[in-house]
Amino acid sequence: MSDPYIPRSILITGGGIVGGTLAVDYARVFPNTKISIYEISPTACEELRLALAERDVHNVEIFHDKEILKRTAESADVVDHCVPIDKMGEVQQAIRPHLPEGCVITNRGSAQKFSKEQIAPHVREGTFHFGLHPVVGRERKAGAPLEIQGTFKDQTGIIEYLPEDADPAARAAHDKLVSINKQVGFDIKALPVELHDRLLGAASHENTGALQNLVNTTKNIQTGLGATLMRAASGTTAMWTPIFTFNAAAINGASEIQQNKMNILLQSLNKGDRTAVLALVKEAHEFRMSWPDRDVQIESLKGERATLKERSGDEANQLASPLFFSIARTLGFKQVTDEIEPELKKYGHGFRDLLNSSIKDSTLGAKYNPEQITDMLMENAQGIAVNMALYKIGYQGFQGVVADLKINPAAVAKLHQHIQGAAEILADPLKPAPRRVGGGAGFEPFVKSITPGVLEPLEP
Repeated sequence: MSDPYIPRSILITGGGIVGGTLAVDYARVFPNTKISIYEISPTACEELRLALAERDVHNVEIFHDKEILKRTAESADVVDHCVPIDKMGEVQQAIRPHLPEGCVITNRGSAQKFSKEQIAPHVREGTFHFGLHPVVGRERKAGAPLEIQGTFKDQTGIIEYLPEDADPAARAAHDKLVSINKQVGFDIKALPVELHDRLLGAASHENTGALQNLVNTTKNIQTGLGATLMRAASGTTAMWTPIFTFNAAAINGASEIQQNKMNILLQSLNKGDRTAVLALVKEAHEFRMSWPDRDVQIESLKGERATLKERSGDEANQLASPLFFSIARTLGFKQVTDEIEPELKKYGHGFRDLLNSSIKDSTLGAKYNPEQITDMLMENAQGIAVNMALYKIGYQGFQGVVADLKINPAAVAKLHQHIQGAAEILADPLKPAPRRVGGGAGFEPFVKSITPGVLEPLEP
């Protein structure tokens, strides 16, 4: 298409972080377009109105009435589904008969194969559906009010791949969706939904489940590195349960690889084999430093360790265990990407084009000086072994739950405990975990006191 496509009316379903952020972006880029959000919860509607007003966005209609939804659908050029993936089919079914000829439908789900299966039966002839997932890694803590931060500008968006010999009408609709999202500022990549799900299953879904388990077994890690790793453990059961359920194959495949790499690293550490540990750390470091990140190798752990000694003597739990976990994660993801990279290249991409903040954060420890990492691990081998033994018990339970989700209601209840437990620990107001604040010399300083015994994160 030579000219950018300007939609007359965009209908967003779901007023959470993704739907709200898209509304802000759409309002910025398309000031003359009618923008509407359907959100089933009246309370969430009010939260969204406040959040948009704080961003000085006042030209977005927000409603929870299903009759208004149907009337709004009648004039929609674009429908953007941002509800949880197990609700997408239900919402699309409700608006199916009301959508005009030529309407382009998309969804922002991170398990695209299931999202497509949900929506496809309710896409009538003359309208078109293609998934488009923002690879960003934004989460919302359970029970927290809606808070829209940032924009999707300059973020990667993976659109469903459409073969070059596709029907001309479908190609034109696909081009419209690409045009809209490029104007928003997305860096658009195209992949088949199955390949998308394999990559996200390893980089985001399995990774989040593992980090939730790390939170639950360590009861929070009070360092910049630990908190940064654990950020991706946030989220709600409404968001994560269907993702874990319907991308289970990719998650379990990545789980086996990650457990194997953790065991190899742990065995070398338990044997006291510094040469073997250093070789693994260097492998992880070399791989991690090839990623497009905003800073360079973090040279020193001295600032972090000095601060820790003033606050706690439990270095194995507070710094060495996150370091160990991060190195093991990096080695596992290296194997995953070695396997999937040839397939990505068929579509003109590499995994470095598609990284989100979840996997970047959880592998951050591999950016430290390898000699210092190795020394830290060797000095704290006993404490790491204890923590990782607890972690492995919990993680094996998580793997079993994911495998049973489709057939065992009790597994769903256990998964909810897994997700909710991590969310509650991370949301504890008395134990705010500060995130990493830059590289170079480490983390000095990474928290500030506001009242005795209470710590507040510095601005990132």
